[in-house]
Amino acid sequence: MQHGEQIEQSLGMWIEKNIPLFLERINRELGSDAPWEMPAVEDYVLVVAVRDYKDGLGGIFTIGDREVSAYRIRGLLSEALNS
Repeated sequence: MQHGEQIEQSLGMWIEKNIPLFLERINRELGSDAPWEMPAVEDYVLVVAVRDYKDGLGGIFTIGDREVSAYRIRGLLSEALNS
């Protein structure tokens, strides 16, 4: 397994485990009338901008599930930017 695949897999496992727990905890704390019953993460993408201050080089990297179609990721990012 390559480094990129390890990062993708690790991030996916973390999200699948922690996001539903976070949503449930927030509902309990807020006393929501419509609690999450079975939250499931459908799509995700992490966008990271990196800069090396020593040589000035950098880049923008995305980490997501390779199985998710590019149009779904574009839609996810668009929705996040417009909300």
